[in-house]
Parts: sequence; C-alpha cells; structure tokens
Amino acid sequence: MEFVAQIFCIEIIDALGGKDIGDSYDRDLASVSDRRTQENAGGFFVNSLCELFPSIAGFLVVAVVRTLIILKEALTPANLFSGVKEMFISIKDSFKTSSGN
Repeated sequence: MEFVAQIFCIEIIDALGGKDIGDSYDRDLASVSDRRTQENAGGFFVNSLCELFPSIAGFLVVAVVRTLIILKEALTPANLFSGVKEMFISIKDSFKTSSGN
C-alpha cells in the first residue's frame, strides 16, 4: 500500500509541474522528497503531504483489515483505532526500570 501511495504522490507532483531531478529517480521510492512543485508554501505543503500520506494510508489499510477481517466488527472510528492508546502506554511503560535492583 505504501508503494502504491508513493507512486500516486509522484504522479500528483508531476501533474502539478514538478521538476524531475533525473531519469534515474523516475520511479524510485526515494524520489518523492526529491521532487519539488513550487518554491513557495504550496510546494512545501504538497511535498510534506506526500511524505506523510504513504505511512498514513498503510496504517489505515491495516486498521481496516484488522477491523473487518480479523475482528469481524463494524467499520467505525472507535473500532478502527481501538487499542492505539494502550499500545502507546505499553511502549511508554517498557522504558521504565524497576528501582528495586
């Protein structure tokens, strides 16, 4: 999913008049951040969005598959993002050390 989202972003940037940095980066995954649309705030926004979109799209696909196929629950925001808070609390707690040692 991330690969497809990055190809989609490359096509959007090229459609907006992006400057291609060379033939070697034409379909490379790393070329999203190397392409520039405009030298103003709009160009910064599009490039920033294209850097974040593949990761967000991948997360959402995993959430949908987990909710519909694995848990067999209704597709609601509460079901999609259930367990995320607990995951971050668990990660935070894993850095704690016991003071009794």
